[in-house]
Amino acid sequence: MSLDATLWPSNSTWLHQAVQLAANVLHMSANNIGHLQLPMAHQATDNETVMKHCRIVEDKVVFHQLDMNAMTLLFKKDESARSNDKRKTTQLCKTLSSKHFKSSDGVWATSKACESGYIGNLPLMRVADMLGYDETNKPNPGARVEQTLLLGSGYFSDIF
Repeated sequence: MSLDATLWPSNSTWLHQAVQLAANVLHMSANNIGHLQLPMAHQATDNETVMKHCRIVEDKVVFHQLDMNAMTLLFKKDESARSNDKRKTTQLCKTLSSKHFKSSDGVWATSKACESGYIGNLPLMRVADMLGYDETNKPNPGARVEQTLLLGSGYFSDIF
């Protein structure tokens, strides 16, 4: 189960319901694991707002009796990236599991990502290069949250 809170949605009820759904799935088995990408700062937000949004989503996770373990995503920029590209090459994440089970009981406990605490060598793509991007309207960061954008390759199938 993957939850992406990189950009805070305009309707935060959606995110609260997504955490609740994730909790329901994770409570079904010790073999179920969650991946939560925490909010990041962008042009329209400041660090205080990002911290507030992180706390809100983490509080929801705790409320639903889920364990959180730190995880970091490491991105690599394409050689064709401009020298003034200010996109961050790391993102803080959490690995989620149910408190109803021992985290060592799940099949994911011995995965490379869970043992090392990071997922690395991911390509840092421009949003405009993602499948589903609305080239005509070119939505701002907040509007992009509500689009379905997918990576065009199988990078995430090999992570765990």
